[in-house]
Amino acid sequence: MPRVRNLLTTTLLSAILAVPGYALAQSASPVETNPPHGTNQKPAFEGQTRAPQPDKMPSLQKTVVADDLPHLWSMALLPDGRMLVLAKEGAMHIVKDGKAGPAIEGVPEVASDGQGGLLDIALAPDFETSGMIYFSFSEPRDGGNGTSVASAK
Repeated sequence: MPRVRNLLTTTLLSAILAVPGYALAQSASPVETNPPHGTNQKPAFEGQTRAPQPDKMPSLQKTVVADDLPHLWSMALLPDGRMLVLAKEGAMHIVKDGKAGPAIEGVPEVASDGQGGLLDIALAPDFETSGMIYFSFSEPRDGGNGTSVASAK
C-alpha cells in the first residue's frame, strides 16, 4: 500500500467528493446521463437520482499538516484542536502541532485485506465529558473477516 503523505490530502479528497458532480464537471459531458433507476424502481419525486451541477466549482488549497503517516482512512477532530486519525492497517494516531504521535495502544487486531481495515471513527456527542469514541473495523475471523463496531474511552 502506498503511504499517504498527509492527513489533509484525505480531508480534501472528502471535500471534493462531497461537491455534487465534481468529477463530471471536469468534462464536457452533462452531470448525469445514465438511466435513473433499476428495473421496476420508481423515484419518489422528479429528478431524485440526478446530481445537480454547481454554477461555479470551488477552489481548493492544499496544506500539509503532518508527514510520514501510514495509509489513513478516517479522522475525528478533537475539541482541543488535535486530530485522531485511523490508519487502514489498524493503528490510531493523534496529530498535534504538525506531528503524529506513536500508535495508540489497545486497538483491536484488524483484518486490513481488501476493503477491510480500521474503518471509521466518531466522537460521542458527550465526548468532552465521557471521553468515548466509536470506531468500526474489520475483525479477523476463521473463514473470513467480519465488521465490528467498538467503543473506547
